[in-house]
Amino acid sequence: GSLGLSWLVSKQVTLKANVARGFRSPNMPELASNGTHEGTNRYEYGEQDLKPETSLQFDAGFEFNSEHISLTANVFRNNIDDFIFYKKLRNAAGGDSTVEVDGEFIPAFKFDQRKANLTGLEITMDLHPHPLDWLHFENSFSWVRGKFSDRIEGSSDLPLIPAPRVLSELRGDFLEKGKRIRNLSVKLELDHNFNQNNAFTAYDTETSTPSYTLFNAGVSADFVR
Repeated sequence: GSLGLSWLVSKQVTLKANVARGFRSPNMPELASNGTHEGTNRYEYGEQDLKPETSLQFDAGFEFNSEHISLTANVFRNNIDDFIFYKKLRNAAGGDSTVEVDGEFIPAFKFDQRKANLTGLEITMDLHPHPLDWLHFENSFSWVRGKFSDRIEGSSDLPLIPAPRVLSELRGDFLEKGKRIRNLSVKLELDHNFNQNNAFTAYDTETSTPSYTLFNAGVSADFVR
């Protein structure tokens, strides 16, 4: 469920705020696993007593729209109770617990729960200068940070969190009412992903990753008989 408020400050500016409550039930692997996860070289045990994840999110937004530019900015904070993840099991001597599978000893993990939070923002800007209605220059920036409330083997960062990202696209739209070819679109795109130094390093799960950039180009159109 969610409850939101939108305030039209002027013809061009809108402010938004929202509070939301959600939940996610444990899935079958989290409840009943008992075998090797081939993709991660882990032996996983499910936990039958897992509780549903529950979250409380607060977010706010700003929108500006004019004849030549559209700009939006959104921020959010999501507090999660009973976040489901996996932890490494220890043997009686305090070392890593392992399971022998086909002559190979595989580290054992079991699903567990902790309190966690997500914080993030997204900014988008679309330049469409008039009278050049065919031209669009779209840009977006997204960032999210996920953290456990308590450190796990020295790491407080959640697993599988994407790096900050910038996406820029220069696009031209032509022939909206052409006879044979309509809605011709030509685009150039830059996709830059920054360094991700906030990796979940517990149990040697993740490592930091360097930045990288992708360049894309595309053409699309509708052909009419």
